[in-house]
Amino acid sequence: MRIKNSALALIFALALLANLSFAGQGTASDCVVIYGDSRTGHAEHKRIVELIAGIEPRAVFNTGDLVENGLNPEHWKIFNSITARLREQTRYYPVLGNHEAYAPQYFSNFGLAPDQRWYSLDIGSIHFTVLDSCSGIQEGDAQYQWLEDDLQKAGAEGKFKIVLLHHPLFTTGVHAGENIPLRQALLPVFEKYKVNAVFSGHTHAYERSLYQQTYYIVTGGGGAPLYNQISAGPYSQRFVRAHHFCKLCAEQDALSVEAIDIDSNVIDRFRVPRGGGPKSALTVGRGQAADPELIVFYSPACHNCIEIKAKVMPKIEKEFQGKIAIDYRDISEMDNYKLMLALDAQQEKKIELTLPVFYFSGALLNGKGDAEANLRSLINQSLAKTGWKKGLPLVDLIGRFKNFQPLAVAGAGLVDGINPCAFTVIVFFMSFLALQGYRKRELAVIGLSFILAVFATYLLIGVGAFNFLYRLRGFRMVTKAANISIGVFSLGLGALAARDFFRYIRSGRPDGQFLQLPQSVKNSIHRIIGLFYRKDRTQDQPAHGQRAFAFKLFACALITGFLVSLLEAVCTGQVYLPTIAFVLKATRLKSEALGYLLLYNLMFILPLFAIFLCALFGATSGQFAKFMQKHLGSAKLLLTLLFFALGALLLWRA
Repeated sequence: MRIKNSALALIFALALLANLSFAGQGTASDCVVIYGDSRTGHAEHKRIVELIAGIEPRAVFNTGDLVENGLNPEHWKIFNSITARLREQTRYYPVLGNHEAYAPQYFSNFGLAPDQRWYSLDIGSIHFTVLDSCSGIQEGDAQYQWLEDDLQKAGAEGKFKIVLLHHPLFTTGVHAGENIPLRQALLPVFEKYKVNAVFSGHTHAYERSLYQQTYYIVTGGGGAPLYNQISAGPYSQRFVRAHHFCKLCAEQDALSVEAIDIDSNVIDRFRVPRGGGPKSALTVGRGQAADPELIVFYSPACHNCIEIKAKVMPKIEKEFQGKIAIDYRDISEMDNYKLMLALDAQQEKKIELTLPVFYFSGALLNGKGDAEANLRSLINQSLAKTGWKKGLPLVDLIGRFKNFQPLAVAGAGLVDGINPCAFTVIVFFMSFLALQGYRKRELAVIGLSFILAVFATYLLIGVGAFNFLYRLRGFRMVTKAANISIGVFSLGLGALAARDFFRYIRSGRPDGQFLQLPQSVKNSIHRIIGLFYRKDRTQDQPAHGQRAFAFKLFACALITGFLVSLLEAVCTGQVYLPTIAFVLKATRLKSEALGYLLLYNLMFILPLFAIFLCALFGATSGQFAKFMQKHLGSAKLLLTLLFFALGALLLWRA
């Protein structure tokens, strides 16, 4: 009997020891999972959810960008089908990402009140604070005050403190150096209340950073396309480009964290002591980078941006290597656009936001004039300065939109509509088709079709529909080739007009003008330029054939206008268009935003429409023809100057 009792006691002790050992590593009931940025990678997201379900965590947090478009019900349907089993098994807590920041479906999908953009909860010995970084957080606002009260209470209860928000305060990935206002507002709070770790997404990768005893974890590998590491950072300790999730387990005196990739490999493992990690030796300077940071805001559709990046920036990078860090920001990404506006808002002396825009040591500079000399001067004058500018304001795009004036938007569209490439194409087409014998009605249909295509294409460009094209490496070569081709063609027309002018001056007769070129030359030009527009005069077409031919002309004019607009998209208008596009997609002011977008584009095509009317009148008016015969010399000289000017401008832009 004594032996039996001893055996039972031994078994009990071993079981207790095993349980303590296992609990030290975090049992399923002690652990939660954190991941984010599932978006469009449905296969990867599904695999990650399956792995998470196998762990059976107490709860799951998603750090935002759950879907690609938060306003699209189909995207939520796919998301719910992938996460259904997991959400039946455990509690699932969302964080607002920029892809669902203003979507009512986000709140209804998780049973949240429409104004419940931030919240907190306890799970065992861990207090989780969920923030809304999309709306911005600054000292004194409602979310900031709530955060301080929440963390103070959690500290009084002796809880581990974990904060979750979508935008990372530290990352060396694609979004490196962003969120300066957010970082300024939150770092002192996190240090004051000894937050153990901060989890975020937005950068599609895994990264661990340490700043002032607080760990900053980026877990944006839930399925979205992965990002590379693009810069070095003094606080970054590990960066892995992988789809993954993080498992967080509470122990008695520490939190254990494991990052696990889609193939079940542990890609990082570390412990967060209750008192915080080892204090980082570095302090906050200008931003994340060790060197002063030059931020270059650009657009992939901006010719001037591309030229400066290709010709000026390599010289700047070489000259200031080891002295500054350079970060390129595409303003078609809304976060980058908002950052540019935030930096502009702090300037005492305002500048015109003509791309590219440079930010260095508290000062903004645009790409006008001698960009290389101006940028070099700014850097040299600013290198001795240190520290962030205090009080960087957050940008309220809705308020900014409400301050727009119709006259200002219309004026911007009118100025941007001066497009030499489109002018050259429509003038030549109208003249060429008149030579082919088309009537005024046919010319009007073709010209208006061209203008309609320009209007529709720029409308789509305004809402970012073609941003993916402008990011393709080879697309710049296509636009360069288009500029050169049309520029050379315009110079050729100028040369022919000059030939006509000098021949007319010598002879005083209109004989031998360009309109009377040898038939072989005319045939060559017609073959190259008029492939789709040549009129067959040898056949009498039946009614249905004429309709088909008219449709062919209409379609070809649309295609030509679309291609010219796509290849020659202007990079001005960025003061208005990104804000309008944001309001159009994300708020209830859609009708007002659409009105402004239509106004901008209507004014944009107004100069083209005026050129069209002149070309149509000149090509079909008998009185105008008599006037031209009387003043042929002057007309040819003006035409020569016009085509030479347009050609030179297009080649310069190339």
